[in-house]
Amino acid sequence: MSVLVEDPYLTSCSFRTNVRICFMGSKSSGKSYALKLLLHRLIELSPNLKYQCVSLKSVLKKTVGFDTLVARDVCHRINTNLLFETTQALLNETNDVILIDDVCYESDAAQFRELGFKIFVLDPDWNIRFERLRKTYPNPFEFYNEVSWFTHKSELQESELQENCYDYVSKNENTVSLLVEDIIRTL
Repeated sequence: MSVLVEDPYLTSCSFRTNVRICFMGSKSSGKSYALKLLLHRLIELSPNLKYQCVSLKSVLKKTVGFDTLVARDVCHRINTNLLFETTQALLNETNDVILIDDVCYESDAAQFRELGFKIFVLDPDWNIRFERLRKTYPNPFEFYNEVSWFTHKSELQESELQENCYDYVSKNENTVSLLVEDIIRTL
């Protein structure tokens, strides 16, 4: 396991193809933001980049029509299998980069690692995530629905991950852009 640290002197670099990365973290940890930022930076470095992004949330919405606590519990194994089938198809294509968002369970991370993916865990403090939710969902009803994820078993499990389940962890909530630069440096 590596802990990513700030490097204010990072400059642009090139990277190899066949980049395979999963983002894992609790609700409002910055996974989707990090994925979008990483993709943007990779496209800056290589404008003709062939890429594909997949999220568990999109698989849930496509297969059951919504992403809720119940859907995630009931459909976890089915949707995980669909996510792996989708990923396997992408690996057979000629994508330079495949990014997976919202890996939730330790068993899923292990399977993705077997497929050659690096697992990046975003783990900011609980109060930072709570504040992000409060700003994103000012409506009390929406906020309550979203904050209820904080006690879901997939969220709680992430704090107990074994070190051999992931490649890197970022605990600094203010440095998603630095995390992205660190990821690029590892490619």
